[in-house]
Amino acid sequence: MQLTTILLIPSDNFNWVGLRATLADWPEVRVVADVQRREPAVRVAAHEQPDLILTQDVSSTATAGQAKGGPGCRIM
Repeated sequence: MQLTTILLIPSDNFNWVGLRATLADWPEVRVVADVQRREPAVRVAAHEQPDLILTQDVSSTATAGQAKGGPGCRIM
């Protein structure tokens, strides 16, 4: 089983709490961080190189675009 690493850049939407809890229950997924601000998101992505960056906030999409995840990292 391959582990998928995820960086969350959440919004104020309540559903992010549920998403975080659901992901914690999946053994094949590891949330490397859950960050609200641009600078930490970019630093965490550079260090952790996640497979996936999840964001809902349009302004966070630009931040996620600056964050360099691992090879083949997807931003959603």
